Amino acid sequence: MRTRYPGLGTAGDVRVFHDGYPLTYLRGDRFLVTVNPSREAVTVDVPDDRVPHARRVEGRGVRVDGRGLVVRGFGYAILDLG
Repeated sequence: MRTRYPGLGTAGDVRVFHDGYPLTYLRGDRFLVTVNPSREAVTVDVPDDRVPHARRVEGRGVRVDGRGLVVRGFGYAILDLG
């Protein structure tokens, strides 16, 4: 995946939006990553106007709701904000 999307590599900048559950961060100013290691579904707001138009690169159990993400238990996603 890092070959196809170099912005996901270790050289990309990281901006953390939420450091609890779900861990949610922006890598390389393009890829929004969220991981929920708990059993409970959670919602996180992301202060980025591009979120409603995000395209899923990988993941399961994540739904975009406006500028927020609804992440089911054990859900994860990598979203391309373009």
